[in-house]
Amino acid sequence: MNGHWVRLSKYCELTGETKNTFNKKRSTGQIRDGYHAKLAADGAIWVHIERMSQWVEESRYQR
Repeated sequence: MNGHWVRLSKYCELTGETKNTFNKKRSTGQIRDGYHAKLAADGAIWVHIERMSQWVEESRYQR
């Protein structure tokens, strides 16, 4: 399988992250549209599970 995309609601269910928090990461550029998340033709947001896991692995908290 080349990638594993799930709807935002499923991603939030799996990770415990809220839709608002996820959307804030999108709007501030912490995660990239087209790579970490995609807006489908029907307006639904899809999230790439493996790429988000990689984002977490590579992230460092900055105060």
